[in-house]
Amino acid sequence: MKVKIPVLIVIAILIAGIAAAAVIAAEPQLPEEPPPPEQITVGDTPYITADYLSGCIFAALKNYSSVSQINQQGLNATAAVLYSSLLYLYEINSLDRDVFPCVEYMSMEEAAEYYGSAYQEFNIMVRSAAKYAMNVNVTYGGENVFLPLCRISSGALIDPAECNMNMPWCKKLYCLTDRDEPRYSGGCQLTSDGFTAVFLTRFPSAVLPPDIGGWISDIKTDTDGNVLSVSAGGVTMSGWEFCQLFGIRSVCFEMTYTDRLFSFTSKGDGGSAGISVAAAMQLGARGDSAEEIIKTFFEVDINAAYTG
Repeated sequence: MKVKIPVLIVIAILIAGIAAAAVIAAEPQLPEEPPPPEQITVGDTPYITADYLSGCIFAALKNYSSVSQINQQGLNATAAVLYSSLLYLYEINSLDRDVFPCVEYMSMEEAAEYYGSAYQEFNIMVRSAAKYAMNVNVTYGGENVFLPLCRISSGALIDPAECNMNMPWCKKLYCLTDRDEPRYSGGCQLTSDGFTAVFLTRFPSAVLPPDIGGWISDIKTDTDGNVLSVSAGGVTMSGWEFCQLFGIRSVCFEMTYTDRLFSFTSKGDGGSAGISVAAAMQLGARGDSAEEIIKTFFEVDINAAYTG
C-alpha cells in the first residue's frame, strides 16, 4: 500500500529546505587561519621553522645545566612566547638577528657543545615544547605580536607604560624569587676600542666626541633600577637595545668609567620585560599549565591554531 503525501506538505518541505540553504549561504565565512611557515629565512640562511624555534628555545635555557632544573609546562610556555615573536617578525619581514627587536638563537651544534652530556635530554624536551608551540596561537587583538622574554628578571618586570615599548599586552609584575637564581648577579667590561668597533659598525656615519667618558650617558631608569633608555655615542636607544648591542647581560645595570674602560654590574639576565623564564619554570613546578603561565605575564588570547 502506497502512502500518499499531500502536495502542500511536499511544497512546504521544499520551501523550508531552500530557505535554510539561503541562510547558510548568507552567513559570513571566516577566512581560514594561514598555516605556519614550514621554512623561514634569517639573514640569507633558510631554516626549517621547527628547527629554528628549537634553537631559540635552547638559547632561552642557557642558565640551566640539567633537565631536573626545568619542567615541561614552563618550557611549553617559553616556546609559545618565542614562537609568537618569530611569527610576528616573519610577518613584518624582520627576522634579522642583528636588528632590534630580535629573538636569540643557538644552533644545534652550539647547543650540543653548550649542554654537553645533557644535550639529548634537553633536546627531547625542547622538541616537545616546539611541537606544542606550533599548535597554539598566542595573539593580541587577533594579531601575532612580539612577546618579550628574559632568562631572569631583575625581580621587577618593566611597565610598558613607563617606556616606549608600545606593548600593552605586557604586564608589570614582581618576580621576587628570580633574585634567588644562581646566576642572578653578573658583570662585564667594555673598552673604548670595543665600544668604537661595535658602535660604528651599527652606526657607520656617526661621529664620536672626544670625551670618551661621555659616550654612555643620560641613563634613565624606572623605580626598580631597570634602564629604560640610554644615550650611546649621542644615539638614544632603549635599555634592552643598548644591552643587546654591547653584550650587557641585563637592563638592570650600574656603570662606572675609569681610564677608557666602562664597567657594568647587573642584576638578572635579559630585558626584564614580558616573561621571565626562571619565573615560568617556578610556576610550572607548582602545577600551572603552559596557558596559565603565559596569561600570568601577558594579556593575550590562546587558541588551538592549526588543525590541518
